Amino acid sequence: MEEIYVSDLDGTLLDTHARLPLEVREALNRLISQGLRFTVATARSFASARAILDGLELGLPMLTYNGSFLVEPANGRIVSAELFRPEQVCKAREVFEQEGLWPLVYALRGGQERVSRLPGTENAGVRAYLASRPGDKRMREANGEDDLYGGDVFYFNVIGTREELSTAADSFAAMDGFACTFQRELYGDGEYWLEVMPAGATKAGGVRRLRELLGGRIVCFGDGMNDMPMFRAADESYAVANAAEDLKRCATGVIGANTEGGVVRFLQERF
Repeated sequence: MEEIYVSDLDGTLLDTHARLPLEVREALNRLISQGLRFTVATARSFASARAILDGLELGLPMLTYNGSFLVEPANGRIVSAELFRPEQVCKAREVFEQEGLWPLVYALRGGQERVSRLPGTENAGVRAYLASRPGDKRMREANGEDDLYGGDVFYFNVIGTREELSTAADSFAAMDGFACTFQRELYGDGEYWLEVMPAGATKAGGVRRLRELLGGRIVCFGDGMNDMPMFRAADESYAVANAAEDLKRCATGVIGANTEGGVVRFLQERF
């Protein structure tokens, strides 16, 4: 059965500066031109991932927002989406309000992706996040708390310290219908990100939908704990040498580090 290769981006395919090295991009393009079925699975948005992958000739749908969306790489068309139900948005709001947290709320509004925040609630982590995305048309200021949670919501992101976010993370982990990742931000200054999605919006759910759409065995690559569900859903899984130890323990094998082009070297030997 033909294989589909799916790689995480940050910490796996990208280098330590969140860039796709030229030699990696060129090697992947050669393999894709020879018939390699390859795509990426990332917590990033389509816009963020596509900018980093500029010049990479992907043909298969990309998994974005930890599997919330399957997106066509050429035009950003959403092939498949996992959205919160209105009652789930209400439950999430209750958790955030109880803990005094103000999330970035990702939603489809009028068919367009928007990221809402309540003005005046931004902490240092959110300000850094916004500063790293100058001119990003997705960003908007909400007109009050009800507006913050409006639209077809598919993703919440809360940035803060481990202590500030841990209770909310535990609450979401115990609630049916929700999936969450809670980990230190790879490029931040000690910040933690709590990312909350619908239960089906995991990388595991994304690769299952990809398998149903295209057929074939799934072989995946990753480095972080948010890759664990994908590893468990895949037919084979490979952790890069710099991956979390718990991820390595559940992997089919361990390959070279992201700084060594571990994924592309594996593919060159395999394909």
